[in-house]
Amino acid sequence: MSYKKNSIYLLILSLGSLLGSGLGFLTHILIARNVSPETLGHYSSIFFLTSTLAPLSGFGISQYLLKIFGEHGWRGKAWIPATLKFVKISTLVTWLILLILAFTLQKTEKLQIAAAIMSIIIISNLFTEIVGSIFQLEEKYTHLTVWQLTQSIFKFALLALIVYGLKVELNEIIIATIFAFTAVLMAPFALYKIAQLKNGKISLKGHTAVDHEPYSKEIKVTTILKESWPFGVSGFFYLVYFQLSIVIINMYMGAEAAGNYSVAFTLITAAAILPGIIYQKFLLPKMHRWAHQDRALLYKTYKLGNFIMGAIGLAVSAALYLIAPLLIVHVFGEKYTKALEITNYLLLVIPVYYVASSTGATLITGAHMIQKIKYMGFTAVISIISTIVLIPILGVNAAAASLFISYTIISALYIYANKHYVFKEDH
Repeated sequence: MSYKKNSIYLLILSLGSLLGSGLGFLTHILIARNVSPETLGHYSSIFFLTSTLAPLSGFGISQYLLKIFGEHGWRGKAWIPATLKFVKISTLVTWLILLILAFTLQKTEKLQIAAAIMSIIIISNLFTEIVGSIFQLEEKYTHLTVWQLTQSIFKFALLALIVYGLKVELNEIIIATIFAFTAVLMAPFALYKIAQLKNGKISLKGHTAVDHEPYSKEIKVTTILKESWPFGVSGFFYLVYFQLSIVIINMYMGAEAAGNYSVAFTLITAAAILPGIIYQKFLLPKMHRWAHQDRALLYKTYKLGNFIMGAIGLAVSAALYLIAPLLIVHVFGEKYTKALEITNYLLLVIPVYYVASSTGATLITGAHMIQKIKYMGFTAVISIISTIVLIPILGVNAAAASLFISYTIISALYIYANKHYVFKEDH
């Protein structure tokens, strides 16, 4: 692919992701301005707990598909039937776990119903990931951008209609219902694309020869579990140390504190979109190929990416420091002024988050995924312990401090692993 095309595709992905992030930001603002900090805390806790467990529904199948087709080319089609069967089983199990948690963790019947309804969003998350992987494999980045924008558009439009059109007062159940209904709206197209994948109708890029010979080994559901579990567990661990602290804050300090933290955390989530564009949506399929075909280019991308991402992270953090007071007071509302102090703590996270995105991307390729899982699991444990330990000392700021500690640790571990394992022979 030419440099010009790469630049155009990266621009498309960047604009699409920024629009999606912007819509997500506006959605959170719309909710925050029309509910109390306590209601926002309840909603945020339910949403983040659900989205933390969501990766278990597909068990990392989106990244697994990129790896399989990157390694085996057209023969990767042999993995599809067992993969889809595995997805059905893991999604059902995850949904049942979420229902159990909804009726055991939530304190009131209203919150139990909201949590049960919110559990349906694991379907839309799964659809988004699988269809997104198909478009990545086909290098249809415009289609990928439109597809990933669709869910954000639906959520924002439905919320705006409910609040401003129908003049309905938002609560946890209504918000959860809107989010769940989004999953239903996305289902028809997602099922159509998945059916095409199942029938082998995919325009795979980066592999010129189509090998029509059947794959020699039988691919079973147990094979998929054995090969894909690192991707599913990594997604789960990532969300544990990235966002589970808000659930802990809600449990230990109450919904109002969780609501203020969620406002500050929204700014960090928006800032985190750029590394996802570059590494998860654009570079990842290529890096899987380079790991087998062009290790020199993979190493160059790693070295250059570390410096660039660190510098961008510092610039983004500085910019947010200047505009955060205006955003919180004038956009979210004066009732969330307590979120400003939390934001100042969270700004320290952005540079190390950017570096972690760069240093961690190479560990997904080749045979290094298990090593990455160990680091992520260790960091997830540190995150939970540090949040709980620091709450008596720092209060709600403990979640921000824990996030900084987690990303500093995992960035250091990733750098160590790349030096001693991934690129041991390349420098």
